[in-house]
Amino acid sequence: MSAKRLCAAFYTPVREGEPATADLARLGEIAGAAGMVDLEEVSAAERERYGIGAMTGHWDGIPDQVQVDLERLSEHLLLEVSFFRSSFFSLLSEDTTDRPMEEDPAIVLAYAFRGACLRLRPDVAFLVTRPSPEEDLREFVRGQEYRVLSLDADLLSAEDFGMLYLDEKIAQHWTPHPSRDDRDSLPVAGGKLVFRSRGWGRWF
Repeated sequence: MSAKRLCAAFYTPVREGEPATADLARLGEIAGAAGMVDLEEVSAAERERYGIGAMTGHWDGIPDQVQVDLERLSEHLLLEVSFFRSSFFSLLSEDTTDRPMEEDPAIVLAYAFRGACLRLRPDVAFLVTRPSPEEDLREFVRGQEYRVLSLDADLLSAEDFGMLYLDEKIAQHWTPHPSRDDRDSLPVAGGKLVFRSRGWGRWF
């Protein structure tokens, strides 16, 4: 996946009574994506390597098309909604004055992310806003699996995620610390949903 792209990733557990695979279109719609169609540019080899499939459509808060991918992991279905960095940066204000979250023009993306978390009920979800130029974005997202499986809230919080969601069982492992807790947040029942920082730079 191109370094010019960002993504929201949702580690959704395979729940009892549900098949180990799931319908990509259904999960994408639950996450808030609309108008999805199969992405023909994805090769058969990529589909085989990365999982169940890929589609393209629209997601609340992002002005351009997004790509929605679903991959099978050991204990999770990994749903990724990826988009161009330019789409994200177009939402940000050029005014670097700190302002309340409600006045952040990019708050629509935060609400879309929170809505997806509330509906999908993932163990962990995060929004990548600072991808490493040396690492493939998809491999970076997949590389968080051991942190999710080990319930390591502190290691997850140490990553430069623009937003991080933890469900209730993982949020209990968050160790309070001034540097870790100095973040803007949005309320979610039982879990934890935080930005990377506060004020204008909350996304970074």
